[in-house]
Amino acid sequence: AETESFEDGSPVVEFFPNDVKFLNMTLKDCIVNAFENNYDIKIANLDPSIREKEIKIEKSVFDPTLKFTGKREVSEEPTVNRLVTGDVGIQTINITEFKRDTNMLQTAIEKPFETGALLSFNFNLIPREFINPSPFSPLNPQSRAFIELKITQPVLRNAGVFYNRSKIYIARNNKKISVLQLKQTAIEVINNVQKKYWELVKAVEDLRVRNKSLERAKDLLRNNRIQARVGTLAPIDVLEAEEGVAKQVEGVIVEEGNVANREDELKQIMNLKRGSVLSDASIIPLDKPSFEIKKVSLDESIEIALGNRPELLVQGLDIENTKINVK
Repeated sequence: AETESFEDGSPVVEFFPNDVKFLNMTLKDCIVNAFENNYDIKIANLDPSIREKEIKIEKSVFDPTLKFTGKREVSEEPTVNRLVTGDVGIQTINITEFKRDTNMLQTAIEKPFETGALLSFNFNLIPREFINPSPFSPLNPQSRAFIELKITQPVLRNAGVFYNRSKIYIARNNKKISVLQLKQTAIEVINNVQKKYWELVKAVEDLRVRNKSLERAKDLLRNNRIQARVGTLAPIDVLEAEEGVAKQVEGVIVEEGNVANREDELKQIMNLKRGSVLSDASIIPLDKPSFEIKKVSLDESIEIALGNRPELLVQGLDIENTKINVK
């Protein structure tokens, strides 16, 4: 921290992130941080929007399409066909080069229907067709155009609204599955946060008890030394008290490591980034466990679980998708 002064001489203290050593957090604070930073939640949260796009993709199958097709065909081949060459009545056989040069342009609008029908409207244009020789068509080159409207409806295969909309039904179920999987991921994260939070609370309480035991062991050692100096206690009792203090010191060190490990596990679930204010601070849990006795009905718990557990609902939707494929 840097200390400055106002004009009246009162100090101003500016804190930097590395000055934060302790962080008071409730269970709700930890859950909120986990929802904001946990990558499992972020990944699961993207899936419903992806599934929504898949629904739009399946619906787009029934959107009308506009197609443009253009091509040019040029062919040259020798022929002795008198109907082609126009050499009627001539007895000799003449080999003639038959040439055809055709330009074509086609515009088509197609609209699929949920019954399986396909409506198509075609406009075909041949702007130039040149044929040489052309004994039976004096107009050369020539242009042609024609319009075609047709509809096809399958009678058996690919017919029916259910068949053609089945992929839409499956895509909708997949979106429901993704939402349920997001809920399941959220439940797992909440459960893990709660578990690690209360494990940290227990570790902190164990450390507090160890420190109290260490204080009592030191008090006992201090009293034994006084009594040993005045001759009312044997020196062996002082050694035993020193051993007791050493054991308690060891216990405190073990519990301090346990607290640090529980903090790291909780921070890992919350995904506190390295170098941030929260990553290096020690978490001080503010919530304390309640010892209220609650009655739990086994049958009622099973009924609630069967109605609310996301994984069971996901399996039900998977079965529904399978039935759609079978049908």
